[in-house]
Amino acid sequence: MEYMRIAIFTDTYKPQTDGIITSIIQFSGILADEGHEIMIFCPKYKKNDVDPKHKNITIKRYYSVSFVNYKHARVALPSLITMLKDLRKFKPDVVHVQTPLIIGIVSLFAAKILRLKNIQTYHSYIPDFMVYVKPKTLPGMQKFIGQVRGNGSIGSIKKALRSEIVEDKGSKFIGFKLVDKIGDLSEEVSKGDQKMADKIAWELTRKVYNRANLVLTPTNALKKEIEKHGVKKRIEVLSNGIDLDYFKKKNDYVPRKNLIHVGRIGFEKNVEVVIKAISIAAKDMPGIKLDIVGTGPAEKKLNEIVNALGVKKNVRFLGFIPREKLKDLYCKYDAFITASTMETQGLVILEAMSAGLPAIGVDKLAVPDMIKHEVNGYISKPYNEKEMAKNILKLYRDPSRLQSFGEQSLELAKKHDVKKCAEKLLEYYKEYAKRRTHARAKAVKVK
Repeated sequence: MEYMRIAIFTDTYKPQTDGIITSIIQFSGILADEGHEIMIFCPKYKKNDVDPKHKNITIKRYYSVSFVNYKHARVALPSLITMLKDLRKFKPDVVHVQTPLIIGIVSLFAAKILRLKNIQTYHSYIPDFMVYVKPKTLPGMQKFIGQVRGNGSIGSIKKALRSEIVEDKGSKFIGFKLVDKIGDLSEEVSKGDQKMADKIAWELTRKVYNRANLVLTPTNALKKEIEKHGVKKRIEVLSNGIDLDYFKKKNDYVPRKNLIHVGRIGFEKNVEVVIKAISIAAKDMPGIKLDIVGTGPAEKKLNEIVNALGVKKNVRFLGFIPREKLKDLYCKYDAFITASTMETQGLVILEAMSAGLPAIGVDKLAVPDMIKHEVNGYISKPYNEKEMAKNILKLYRDPSRLQSFGEQSLELAKKHDVKKCAEKLLEYYKEYAKRRTHARAKAVKVK
């Protein structure tokens, strides 16, 4: 068997928890077990970060700072020169960029300099994250920009672009444009012009992802979205995958009137819509319960909404629950519920489905790809708590739906078997590593 050396770049990693991290851990673990060597480039969160022990996985961490008003998240500030040294030492066959923030952007320049093909995965719906750089958070953004400048990351990029790839005018031009767009985005947000900020976010998306040799998206809905906004490169759909045996399965569908929401508690997740839907449904079904699992910057605001609506008896905040405990928790609930409009796949939805839960979500981005209306759950209009409340009540009015929807969730989840997804990812890695080899051979022949 031919073993590969794969460099993975991500602006989010353990000890944080999100869908991107879960995807990286799953895929890198499977490929490393097969004998492939993986190096993961990611932020440093604290001095005692504990990295997974695997002979074929190496973690390279870079200094980072807190990201604006979400203190648990970090933005790394890698020097391009340092990253180049790390890459040259590792000698990867292919580069996989998982995020479009600083580590991701710097890695694109490094890959270009070293003439490595890059695969990028579009995980996150970038415009919706603009909520974290609204005017009220500008002091944090200004501090962040200052630290970037102080660290010399942007200066290193420009220096390297001038000194190492001066002959490639196209790359040099795009490099400066990327750096400029980050500044433009901050300026427009500081003016309070969210529409302009979204416009620039899509322009930044095009600048970043049109530098890819291959773009992967976890769902067809997201593929269509980024194509619509001008990403012209080859785009393929590859699910982030799920370990079908990891989550304990439901063994009965006796209604318990309890729903679960799992995920980072961010403003863009619209958890307040779910809470309002529960408050409406509780008028007809007083005993209904909602447990919210996760932490994030919107917690304080959500607690205020719970108190204002008088549903403290119906809504509980369980905080962060490790995945190894969560695997036995899903099956204790009747259904999973989310009002998020920014899911590019919705790994937590897939996790709940693999436990045999029906699901309730909204008609936006990838959610309808996971939740099939009246097949394994219900789809509501975005931001419409009244319709979501009707769907909650509809689910309970015919208890047989709980079982039929749950069984369909299990069947749909089988299409996302992580082992099969990892096999497909490896095929893409080999394809682009091979093209790189052929390109080098051709260049030598011409000489």
